[in-house]
Amino acid sequence: MADITPGKTTPTSSGGRELLPTGKYLVNIKHVEKTLSPNGKERLSWQFSIKAGEYKNRVIFDDTYLTDAALWKVQSLAAAAGLKPEQTFDPGNAAQLIDLFVGRELFVSLGEDKYTNSEGAQVVTRKVTAYDSTTPSVPKPREGGNKGAEAGDDIPF
Repeated sequence: MADITPGKTTPTSSGGRELLPTGKYLVNIKHVEKTLSPNGKERLSWQFSIKAGEYKNRVIFDDTYLTDAALWKVQSLAAAAGLKPEQTFDPGNAAQLIDLFVGRELFVSLGEDKYTNSEGAQVVTRKVTAYDSTTPSVPKPREGGNKGAEAGDDIPF
């Protein structure tokens, strides 16, 4: 059991398992379902299985909330998983979510999150900070050759 003495940090998750190091992990989407948060907000709950390395088969959990302010995160995950911008999905359709997402491969970045719990102990956890595609982006060539960018120019992605 982790030490929860006030002022100390715990190196383990609430389940007692050692925390994954921060960094980027190649994962498969293992499961997704629509759930409600404890305060009643709709969300998609995700399980990602690490594909390789020392932490192979460990699971990373994340939630993407279905609010207007948080839809960017759902869209980011969908893009990283390879869905095209014109593809749409219904978060309430469990079968469609599973068909579209389960088994897809992407990168998940984990960062550190620290907070003080209700007993006053400092707790360290991990949180997903980014989703990235496994397909590298290729710079688009600029029209007119290889000139430098000038003020006011659009820079292609």
